[in-house]
Amino acid sequence: MNATYVKDVSEATFAQDVIEPSMEHLVLVDLWATWCEPCKTLSPLLEKLADEYKGAIRVAKVDVDKEQRVAMQFGVQSVPTVYAFHKGQPVDGFQSALPYAELKRFVDALIERFGITAPEPEGPPTEPTAALEYWQRRVAENDKDGEALLNVGRLAVLQGEMDVAEAWLGKVEATMPEYGAARAALATLGLMESVTEAGGEASIRSQLAANPDDPKLRYLAACANAATGQIVDALEVFIDLVRRSNPEVKPLAKTAAATVLEAAGRDNPEVEVLRRKLSRLLF
Repeated sequence: MNATYVKDVSEATFAQDVIEPSMEHLVLVDLWATWCEPCKTLSPLLEKLADEYKGAIRVAKVDVDKEQRVAMQFGVQSVPTVYAFHKGQPVDGFQSALPYAELKRFVDALIERFGITAPEPEGPPTEPTAALEYWQRRVAENDKDGEALLNVGRLAVLQGEMDVAEAWLGKVEATMPEYGAARAALATLGLMESVTEAGGEASIRSQLAANPDDPKLRYLAACANAATGQIVDALEVFIDLVRRSNPEVKPLAKTAAATVLEAAGRDNPEVEVLRRKLSRLLF
C-alpha cells in the first residue's frame, strides 16, 4: 500500500485527507469494517487502482466501527460502501464489492467526467516469455499475489503445461479477488487438451486466419480463449456454433458452453446475457 495514495482516515483528519486532496484528485472514501468479508475483497482492489493511476485517485479508508460519527454522517447502512469525492463534494458511490473490471469502469467514468489528468495504468509485458518472468517475479515478491498466481497459471496453459497450470491456479485462495477466475480456468483446462492435440494454439489461430469460417477451427480457438480466461469471447463463439454449426461441431460447442457457464458463476452480467441466449436456443 502506498501511504501517499491510501490513508486511514478519522473524523479529525477527514478534511485534510479527503476534502483537500479532492480539489485536484478523485478521492474514494472506503467505508469498511474488520468483520466484513466483502471489504477484504474490495479494499485491495481500491488500493491497486490508486497505485496504478499514480495517485490521480486517492483512497481514504474509514473503519466504521472506530469512526461511528463519520459513518452516521454518510448514512451508512451496510459495508462496504464507497463514496467518490471531487472538489470537496460527494459525486457518486456504490455499495458491495465490485469486481476489478467494473470498479475500473466506475473510476474511469469519473476521471473522464471531471477531466482529471491520469496516466494510463502500466500493464505487464505482452510477449509470453517476458510476461512469465514479470508474473513470476511478482510471485517471488509476494506469494499471496492472486493476480500473479492466476497469470502464471494462464501462461502455463498457453505453453501446454496443464499440470503446471493446475498447480499454479490451485494456489489462488478463496479470499483473493482472482479466485473466481482461477476456478473458471481450472474447470476449463480440459478444453485446452483438444487444442494441444490439434497442434497447439498458435497453429490453430494461424489456420483460422486463413479459414475464418471453419467451424472446427473456431471451436478450437474458442476453447483456447475459455482456458485462458477469455470467457465471454469463448461463449459468444460456442453459442454461435450451437445455433448454426454442423452436426460434428454443434454438440462439442454445446458441451463446452455448459462447462464454461458452470465455471463462470453468476456474477458477470455479460455471461448472464449469454446464458439466457443459449437457453433460448436449447429449449
